[in-house]
Amino acid sequence: MPDGSFRPNLLNSLVFLLSAWMQLVTFAANYAGAPHTTPLTEHKLLWRTLCGGWALVLLAALDAPLPGLRPLLRSYLELAPLPGALAPTVSGLSAADVANDGLPGSYYEGLGDVGGLGFRAAVVGVLVLNLAVAFGIERMARKL
Repeated sequence: MPDGSFRPNLLNSLVFLLSAWMQLVTFAANYAGAPHTTPLTEHKLLWRTLCGGWALVLLAALDAPLPGLRPLLRSYLELAPLPGALAPTVSGLSAADVANDGLPGSYYEGLGDVGGLGFRAAVVGVLVLNLAVAFGIERMARKL
């Protein structure tokens, strides 16, 4: 491999989560639906696939609060642990993670408490906001 072996870090994990979420939102927002085709919620296979994808990305963004699911998701999706939910500092990252990333510890300073919400809550908020804005814009565009 020309670039070496893949090592998950915070940046590539977030890029993966955001791009997967945006692809799902794009499919849902651009689905024509009635009157041209079956409405999205009645197209069972597509609707269940989208909901399953959204649930998977949300579980990964929340760092899978279900005990047995956390290591499975991290290894299967090759994600780095995200900073803690409500911690004032990043407690979920060890010195080994920082060393693997090649980034100084100051890079992670303050990520554990973004606006008092916590890093994971901020990421989930961005995902949900993206979903709402995309559907709102699509709805306005269809009215024109």
